[in-house]
Amino acid sequence: MTTNYAYLRDTLPAGEYVEREGNVERAAVVGEAIANGLASLASLGFKAVRAYEDWRLRQAAKAELLSLDDRQLADMGLTRCDIESVLEGIDVRTGKPANENTAPANVNVAA
Repeated sequence: MTTNYAYLRDTLPAGEYVEREGNVERAAVVGEAIANGLASLASLGFKAVRAYEDWRLRQAAKAELLSLDDRQLADMGLTRCDIESVLEGIDVRTGKPANENTAPANVNVAA
């Protein structure tokens, strides 16, 4: 980061001007490092809050599914053993992630 310090050249002796310019440059670098560190910390905090919210939603969904009887689960094509897999996003029929963005082979997808 370079800044024009011409106004200092006229008012300060040469040695003192160079020293002050170096201090200003160091302060700018330190300030930038602190700002980057705070931004990273804020990002980490947001990620932690989001992870906690996601976990709470999965727990609520799990409680809701577990409150259903076996007939109601069967109507949805599930058994009690499938609940954890469903909440983790795994297709219980294939064992693969349910959110793969691939179309079945017999479907034409416009490019």
